[in-house]
Amino acid sequence: MNAQDKAAAFLLAKLHRTVNTICNFQPDFENVKLLSQVMRDEGGKLVMFSGALKAVNGWLVFPFSLTLSTGIRGNQVSGIRQHALAARTTHDERVLSFLSTIDYLVAVGLLPEGSVGEHVLRITRNGELAVNKESCAGYRAFCTRAAKDLPYDLSLEILGEAQAVAA
Repeated sequence: MNAQDKAAAFLLAKLHRTVNTICNFQPDFENVKLLSQVMRDEGGKLVMFSGALKAVNGWLVFPFSLTLSTGIRGNQVSGIRQHALAARTTHDERVLSFLSTIDYLVAVGLLPEGSVGEHVLRITRNGELAVNKESCAGYRAFCTRAAKDLPYDLSLEILGEAQAVAA
């Protein structure tokens, strides 16, 4: 499984944990396909990322769209309200799925390393917005739980990579 497929499987695990509204849906993490579209502005900067995960039975599940703009430091940034999901979510679920999408974009090289941390600071207003700060504080533990939903070998690989990044 290549890095992009691993990132898509991990995104599926995270979205399955946060926005699953399909009764009895059991994801096939080893055969997941992310059908996505990347849109860039005339200068080549990422301005929109949208997609859905294709299940083995052909269903497209967990459709989403994320728009980005140029932040004050010149990096591409987004916000919770710029992340559209085809699901009714709690605020905590929306924050976790937003960060999961940002994490995916980092994993596949569409956003630079450190973007998750930058977005956490952005959506918590440097830690002052308590409701978002609380949701963000649990993100890494959430990622660990989602990684454990993956097949054993892939789970170990993802957790090993996550531990290497945290170190």
